[in-house]
Amino acid sequence: MKRISTFTALSFMALITPSLTYGAWIDGAYYFGHQMPGTTLDVELVPQKPTPGEPFLVRISGTATQVCPPANFGSATTNEFSSNFLYISGDTMSCHTNEDGEELCSYSPPSCDLADLPIDFEYEVSAPASVWDHLDPALPASLYIQVTTGVGSINPNPPILRNKTAIWQHELDLLRGTHAIPPRLGSGYWISKERPNEGLLVQQQGNRMVAYELAYGEELTAEGNHAGTWIYSQATIESNSANGPAIKFARPDLTAPDVVPEQVKSASFIIDDVNHVRALFDAAPVKLGAEDDLFYTPYRRWVFNKGEEPFPVTVPDFSGEWTLIRYDGATELERETALIGEGAWLDTNRWRFLAVNGGAALTCKVEVRTGIGHCVYQADDSAEKVRFELADFNGNIAQGAWLDSADEPVNDAIFLRAPYDLP
Repeated sequence: MKRISTFTALSFMALITPSLTYGAWIDGAYYFGHQMPGTTLDVELVPQKPTPGEPFLVRISGTATQVCPPANFGSATTNEFSSNFLYISGDTMSCHTNEDGEELCSYSPPSCDLADLPIDFEYEVSAPASVWDHLDPALPASLYIQVTTGVGSINPNPPILRNKTAIWQHELDLLRGTHAIPPRLGSGYWISKERPNEGLLVQQQGNRMVAYELAYGEELTAEGNHAGTWIYSQATIESNSANGPAIKFARPDLTAPDVVPEQVKSASFIIDDVNHVRALFDAAPVKLGAEDDLFYTPYRRWVFNKGEEPFPVTVPDFSGEWTLIRYDGATELERETALIGEGAWLDTNRWRFLAVNGGAALTCKVEVRTGIGHCVYQADDSAEKVRFELADFNGNIAQGAWLDSADEPVNDAIFLRAPYDLP
């Protein structure tokens, strides 16, 4: 069953941030946190890269499993950002500023029958051209979406708290639209120094990912050991993140004939770069007064073979066709195509990919155990080169610098896997 309507309040904020991560993920920096297990949410701009000064659509869709579709869309803001956001309802501003300088908004929650759950929902808002008065296209723009389905007040004593609240974060590159290019994780095993003897198994096909958290739960076996527990989640990757329902399995009684699902949780994934992800498999309700309500575990690719002959998993596979684009701000200056071969070791920590038609090479210097490093592309007949950090590469697109003969940056560079193109 699908409900389509116009949602009521939305917040845009222009933020300066040192890293570029895009997508919708469950955000923990909000009072009361996420309390809707199994609910999913995706954010999409129409068009994917809006034109500065022109109106555009924001489409929010997902599945409501525990409660009715969202009754309110608002902002999770702090005082330092209070002057950089808008509330938008339909095609007009629906809020007013009171004498204390606070913006007050009203809304009408959509109707819903609990018997209809789970429900697929889709909401759209028309963002007017005036949005650009509060956004700088040259900076990453963060969109925070707060979803409230239960209401209350924190003023009475004891307080009546909101009982069904969640917030998702979405970051956008309004300058070139790089958020439209999905990551390329492939399939493999990931580990974290923060959780020794546990791990993460990831499988990806297209923009769909399946993730298994392999861990030890709170349950004890008859011998008093913590029971091996795994949580299964599947999600659609939107830009550089994904969220989806997670199913927990455990078998504390080793004599039991079957392993059965125990409970539905909410999972969330942030792809920082091709070798580093953050995963959250239990977006549990926040405890009152908790400082860190949601904890994402950082993972890196697991290097199984330490030999020099096999292709190291932390060196991305660059074989295939690539597009190199030179930018001055938002203006494209030139582009060229490179067809790259499989490559081989150059020395102890450098891997060189030669162009199939000769005359150019991509050299990557990578610390194979951590996946940290950088790559440089250069044609034999040119003193210029393109350099990018692997921290700025999601497997399909990298943002870097176009360097002159003195290795000084002169323009921005995009290194893009074919057949993708920027919107």
